Amino acid sequence: MKHGLTQVRFATVGYFFLLATLVGPALAFAHEQQKNRLIIKRQDAQCIHLEFSVAAPLVLHPILGSKQTFDAFINKASGLSPEAFQKDLEKALTAIEKGALVKGPDERKIPVRKWVWAPPTLWQQSIHQQRALIMAGAGNSGHPSPVEFTATACSKNPISRLLLKFDSSLYPLFVEASQSDQFWLTADIPTAVADF
Repeated sequence: MKHGLTQVRFATVGYFFLLATLVGPALAFAHEQQKNRLIIKRQDAQCIHLEFSVAAPLVLHPILGSKQTFDAFINKASGLSPEAFQKDLEKALTAIEKGALVKGPDERKIPVRKWVWAPPTLWQQSIHQQRALIMAGAGNSGHPSPVEFTATACSKNPISRLLLKFDSSLYPLFVEASQSDQFWLTADIPTAVADF
């Protein structure tokens, strides 16, 4: 009987150790409001660099699991093999690329290219962290580690003002075009103008 209790005790400790390993990095963000962020940096007169930092579970849910509850989507996604997850992720990233719209003052589209994505393992790790938080009943007290990716937009003419719009899965998105020009893009305000 004593031996059985010892096994249960070690199993319980092992479970919470695993939970702490998954959740630990996420709790660094526990006291901050989780938000998707975009920092825009000017490369030269004609090009800007877009640096995104996002909460992967919140971004992937509306693209890949819009007909499911958030928790149901997380449970399903966390159970996928790396190969299956990567296949779904590629669909989501394609949607994010297609949803990016940047226009110059002349209303001409400026192509957003050279997307550099975080590896699929980091996206899936964020999903696993979110599931661990759900299982722990963490609620809003912790968040998964953010996932980062970048892109570049270049115009044939010098850039001074741009109209910006991105896939709605990224919203709400806090945009930092400069120290004096910061704003939110949301479902209600999906586009905005940034000065450079």
